[in-house]
Amino acid sequence: LLSPFTCASTQAGAGAGGGDAGTQLRAQKRKLFFSGFIVPLFFPELMLKYKYNGTIQVPLKAFRGDIDFARACLPTVEPNVDLGVLTLLVTYLNEHGGSLDSGAVTIRDNLATSKMTTSNLSEEWTKVYGPIMTSAAGLCRKLAPDYFAKLPVWLCNFLEGMEVSHYLALFGDTPTVEVERIFAAVRKFRPAIHNVCVPAELEGLLCAIHARAMACKPMDQE
Repeated sequence: LLSPFTCASTQAGAGAGGGDAGTQLRAQKRKLFFSGFIVPLFFPELMLKYKYNGTIQVPLKAFRGDIDFARACLPTVEPNVDLGVLTLLVTYLNEHGGSLDSGAVTIRDNLATSKMTTSNLSEEWTKVYGPIMTSAAGLCRKLAPDYFAKLPVWLCNFLEGMEVSHYLALFGDTPTVEVERIFAAVRKFRPAIHNVCVPAELEGLLCAIHARAMACKPMDQE
């Protein structure tokens, strides 16, 4: 939320719709996990080749009119359409040339009243972050299959197969030492177009989260 690449951010306090300290912390961790890990993992060219430093959920946007987005039939759903159009734009630029530009916009972080951050984490996952986080792998598989084939299978399976129980384990109000170690490892990740290097400790940590999430899953969802 506080990155200058994302926005010139005016933080609203809890009484003005900005959410309490726990809500703000959860939003920052979620942004780290998605924009700082999932997107650079699956789409490193956005940052490395085209120097795109903007937010992935684009508040203001303009895209080239000669790109046939409809014909591409992207495997993405609302609210993750922004990632879909950005990644298709990258594949178009790879073939035809061109550049991306991005800059900060001024927004008011109205977290508490936003549909994207609520006190009901299950609803957050179902309406917003489930589609966002789990569809990224499918976009990469479709638009960059050769690169996708080089990624760790265990990690792609985890991210694409996340469910609400994983979300609760990672972003719940009572994070464990294990979860804090995951975010510490995620902060060390650096994107690479060749020879992707995922922090070694992540595999064991995410596998443990997966086992715990499946153990907490209601019987009627199995």
